[in-house]
Amino acid sequence: MTSPDRATAAERRAAALRRAAQAKQHQAEKRAATAIRELLKTRQDITFRSVARTGGVSLDFLYAHTDDSDRPAVSPGVASGPPGVDGVVR
Repeated sequence: MTSPDRATAAERRAAALRRAAQAKQHQAEKRAATAIRELLKTRQDITFRSVARTGGVSLDFLYAHTDDSDRPAVSPGVASGPPGVDGVVR
């Protein structure tokens, strides 16, 4: 038998875990965006690998959080210029 207090505690824990995961994702997105700006500033190629290395995020994270409309701005092995930089990682 589950008491209302236990269900409420479980819901609170689940909500806290969701908030922590969202905060972690947000920080990774910020690191990726900062990495892209740094790569542009230093005129280095902007690839998924270079953004991952510079921003300290995984390639899996970048692929999972970059939609198809953003891929021309950051694509595997292809340098890109400033257009679309701010919207690269969501």
